[in-house]
Amino acid sequence: MAVSIQFTAEHIQSIKQDAEEAYPNEACGLITGRTINSEVLEVIRVVKAQNIRASETIKRFEVDPGTRIKLEKEIRGTNELLIAHYHSHPDNPATPSNTDLINAHEPELIWIIVSVEGGKASDVAAHQVLEDKTSFKKVSILVK
Repeated sequence: MAVSIQFTAEHIQSIKQDAEEAYPNEACGLITGRTINSEVLEVIRVVKAQNIRASETIKRFEVDPGTRIKLEKEIRGTNELLIAHYHSHPDNPATPSNTDLINAHEPELIWIIVSVEGGKASDVAAHQVLEDKTSFKKVSILVK
């Protein structure tokens, strides 16, 4: 399990901007990267995705499968891996919800969550579900 994930300031800004534009709905997207060492993942790309649940509810997200398939085809055979996904929590903290835990089907992926209060993105946090899927552990965010 990763101990930290390293972003550029531009990556963080891209995630926050997407979250603000989607408000009051949840934004979502995918993140590719590579392993630096056994404890650090480095982000290569942040890919915005359509939240296909946005028309049903403002408090849930599901990444457009077409975006994921396209991205997986693009990175096949490269040193890029799908390492994380992100979503926003409108008017809620950047901590995983019970719904997030129920939907954590890929324990290898890091969950990046951005809090959006009144339309303004604030905290960005990273979490990874424990192997027994009983809870999440915090992952450090490094910004270079």
